[in-house]
Amino acid sequence: MSNILLSHLLYLLHKFTTYLLYLSSLFSPSSQPKSIYVRLPVFPISVNKKCLQKSTKHIKLLVIINKLQRTQNNAARAVLAAKRHSDAKPLLRQLHWLPVRQRIQYKVAVLTRKVRMTGAPSYLSQHLVQHVATCQTRSTALPLLPRTNTEFARRSYSYSAPFIWNSLPGDVLNCNSEHTFNKYLKTFLFNSCFYAA
Repeated sequence: MSNILLSHLLYLLHKFTTYLLYLSSLFSPSSQPKSIYVRLPVFPISVNKKCLQKSTKHIKLLVIINKLQRTQNNAARAVLAAKRHSDAKPLLRQLHWLPVRQRIQYKVAVLTRKVRMTGAPSYLSQHLVQHVATCQTRSTALPLLPRTNTEFARRSYSYSAPFIWNSLPGDVLNCNSEHTFNKYLKTFLFNSCFYAA
């Protein structure tokens, strides 16, 4: 009985790896998006090649962020000599460490402030378009947020920088020095992560 089960599992593993190799061969650059039809042992799927590439890149990014978060959680456990499976969120709060996603937002916001204040580097400053209003409103000083249709485009600097900048409160945006801006920004992100209702 176990030999039959083992041979069946090996057969399914062989078929699965064959399909993975076939899918990876489709990622070669071409001018035409091809629609492919793959029949797996469980269910058939029909996907567009371009959508598959974008979703694969998005999944890879999420996997990388999750791996970084696990590494940070393990580092917090090691620093505080906590048990291996203890909850990491209170440990991060105790160490006053920002989680990976908030750390990314922190870095983008600091970079955006530098670009807005100095105008350099020019390859980043050209992506920040200042909103020109006809009358004085609260949103006059906010950059214009470009419209996007895909999740992939929302990760670009030209979208994420204005989005993060517009989400910051006024007391953070109105800081005069870089040191106070960094301090208020980290406090805001820390509170929104650990003390949000």
